[in-house]
Amino acid sequence: MRRLFQNTGFERRKSETAASHPNGMKFSLIELLVTIAVIAILAALLLPALKSAREKAKGVVCLGNLKQQGIALLSYCGDYQDHIPAGRTGNLSWAGNLSCYIYVGDSFRTAQPALRAERWKKSVFACPSDLHKEECPNFYDFCLSYGMNNLIASESPTSWTYTPWPLKLHHVPQPGGHLLATEVRPLPSSPCSSGGSHYLAYYYSVADTLGNISANHNPNFANALMVGGNARNVPLQLLMNKNLTGTHQPWNAYFRKDAVMLP
Repeated sequence: MRRLFQNTGFERRKSETAASHPNGMKFSLIELLVTIAVIAILAALLLPALKSAREKAKGVVCLGNLKQQGIALLSYCGDYQDHIPAGRTGNLSWAGNLSCYIYVGDSFRTAQPALRAERWKKSVFACPSDLHKEECPNFYDFCLSYGMNNLIASESPTSWTYTPWPLKLHHVPQPGGHLLATEVRPLPSSPCSSGGSHYLAYYYSVADTLGNISANHNPNFANALMVGGNARNVPLQLLMNKNLTGTHQPWNAYFRKDAVMLP
């Protein structure tokens, strides 16, 4: 009887152990540490891939922003006898003019500065990878994630490039490869915190020899909107190398019909 009682107690303890551990086994400390180490290694391998995938997704959103701007650009040209919007028209930048075709109602352009900035930060004129927009005090109209090609943004003929004015779509040879706007950052010599603006794209300036073009998603490419209304990524070298601006797209500063086309 005593033997039976002991066996019963043993079986009960064994049953409880099996209930708490389905296989009736316990992890040792070494096994637990090995498991944690394996998880840590897998996380270290996967996190960079996840970060890269997230940045690619933001790049797709950015390209989508530019495509919507392109649709607005063609609508503007259709309404204004083929004219391309100037960099600035009165109190509106090129983006302000295009916004009229994307956001109906004047409140997008005339709300109080703080509210207007919040709306523009969520608009197609804000790149999702532009970290500056969160600290920009006046992110609207003249402070944007995208800047218009400064060579075609002037309100008067550019003397050294002989750009016709007012500029029309048909003036531009091969408009599908000619830059209208691309990702930009504030010029170091003219920060927006001191009243500067960033709504034009420069490959070079006297004060900032590297210009203000930014590659937010890929160190070798920047997303860009073309005069033809199409959006694509462009090699950063072609956007920033001033020695190629007169003979190559996307700048084609002299409007040459034999300019080297984009790859």
